[in-house]
Amino acid sequence: MARTTQRQGTGDRRGTAGAQVVVVGGGYAGTMAANRLTGVPEVARVVLVDERPRLVERIRLHQVAAGTGTGTPDDLLAAGVERRTARVERVDDGHVVLADGTHLAYDRLVLAVGSRAGVPQDVPGARDHALPIGVLEDAHRLRDALAGAGPEAVVTVVGGGLTGIEAATELAEAHPGVRVRLVAGGVLGPGPAKVGRGRRALDTALSRLGVEVLDGARVAEVTAGEVVLADGRRLRSDVTVWAAGFVVPDLARASGLPVDDVGRLRVQRDLQCATDPRIVGAGDAVAVTGLPLRMTCQAALPMGAHAADVVAAGLRGRPAAPFGLFFAAQCVSLGRRRAVVLRVHDDATPPRVLMRGWAAAVMKELVCRVTVRVLRTEARHPGRFRWLG
Repeated sequence: MARTTQRQGTGDRRGTAGAQVVVVGGGYAGTMAANRLTGVPEVARVVLVDERPRLVERIRLHQVAAGTGTGTPDDLLAAGVERRTARVERVDDGHVVLADGTHLAYDRLVLAVGSRAGVPQDVPGARDHALPIGVLEDAHRLRDALAGAGPEAVVTVVGGGLTGIEAATELAEAHPGVRVRLVAGGVLGPGPAKVGRGRRALDTALSRLGVEVLDGARVAEVTAGEVVLADGRRLRSDVTVWAAGFVVPDLARASGLPVDDVGRLRVQRDLQCATDPRIVGAGDAVAVTGLPLRMTCQAALPMGAHAADVVAAGLRGRPAAPFGLFFAAQCVSLGRRRAVVLRVHDDATPPRVLMRGWAAAVMKELVCRVTVRVLRTEARHPGRFRWLG
């Protein structure tokens, strides 16, 4: 059946009724950008387009999977933001094309499509038998799989980064009878944590919860009841969780915009697209020239705020300021009762432990709550959010 193309909005209306800004993506960066834009007098209409009806706290998805928390707070959008629950197929010149054929016109566009868990095609059986943990539905499927596997199941978590560690420790603590192993693939923790106190703190916490760590091991195949390692070992695995990396949607590439090798939108230091300054990028799906950034809400919130400020500057005919971010530390949840706060670096310097144990767990929970509170405050008082940069 042919789809009917509908066009909504007009072209550039800055000289009359103000500008229309479309924000694609309703995660941390997109929600922050949309809320902040409601305080820009030159903006007449802000439309946020996302496939979900509300923001999902991805930093709590391991809790959702373990049954120890939820990841869907009340709607955090400002009253002045129009939400469209839809999938974006591509960006045309001055229009966003939705899956139903609708064209949304924009004067400025903020691309903040985020990322999702990536399960590789080159590992046989991974896409058929491993469960990712990157979106809310993934966490629900994992929770159901654990319930069906029984109280003495063997769970394999693939990936030694932040997501893998938090998933393994949360599952081990919430399900004491379940045997949890972590296939770390040679890297354990955020940043280069092979040595030093940061690595020892993680090892101690994992050991306390009974998590078996296979450091340096790699998964070569996944079956319905096993994982096969690269060295040929076959290990029982009733539930296999794939937490080894994230990928970004293909929207920028499909729209003919400049992208890096993994499909992230290439932007200048001010977050503007080099080939079209009407387009501003923010969040995980953006590669900033000369500024390596981690895929975390710690970067997404400031990027979303700066994207809104760049839009405002452009509408006022002023140059956009470069984006900067001081990345101080990272909190790693180790179940509900323990955590570790690490000072991480972009170079090969091993992470340094700033805080651990119960106090760090309190800090981690505070960070999660403040993240939501910041978005809620920006909805009520746009422009209030500040960051170190």
